[in-house]
Amino acid sequence: MFFRKKNKVTAIKLYSIEDDQVGISRPELIDSVFKAFEEQFSEIPVSYVIHGPYGIRKGGSVGIKAFKSKLNAKGHEKYYALTGKTEGKLGFNLLLDAILENQTYSELIIWWYTDCYTPSFEDVVKAVSPFYPISSGFELQFDDSYDTFSESKIKKGFFGGASTYITYDRLKWIVNYESGDLRAVFGKNILSEVQLKRARVLDGNIQSEQVGEKYFVYSGV
Repeated sequence: MFFRKKNKVTAIKLYSIEDDQVGISRPELIDSVFKAFEEQFSEIPVSYVIHGPYGIRKGGSVGIKAFKSKLNAKGHEKYYALTGKTEGKLGFNLLLDAILENQTYSELIIWWYTDCYTPSFEDVVKAVSPFYPISSGFELQFDDSYDTFSESKIKKGFFGGASTYITYDRLKWIVNYESGDLRAVFGKNILSEVQLKRARVLDGNIQSEQVGEKYFVYSGV
């Protein structure tokens, strides 16, 4: 039996929670995501899915020209999620107005194969934050046998295809975000002031730098 080499993937996951979402500006946010890719990766993803009534068949995708054309023609109000990716290289996922227990949240993920690129966490955050008010976020790594969105193990079928079992345990911290709950202290984070206080309890050696009303927080540096 032959085993495929597992490659490292890095993902920046940024959350806009409850009232912060009011400040999300969809058209400008998408423009800022593309700008971040151009500046940090020198390329943009090649295939896209618009999750909503935009004329993309289930399981299908479109290129950048059709992606922009559909958004220009139908506007940005009707989709609940967007994805863009270049398989085995980089991509993004945007989920909007999701519900978890008594909270609503949006999630922006920008991911890349670790050996291929070295983007700046801080520059990505600063690029999107004017149009996507960030409540909290972090950068984490895993290998590509896990799904970037759900972080669940990808199960390969004997006859092709793949599946994942999705749980929401990784998002439980969102429910009590305003009280300072956070998922964990990662190497790179952006946290609220009350989360920073909690992070200092979890890791007494963290370093922090204020940026607006939030803090870049670093562990293990």
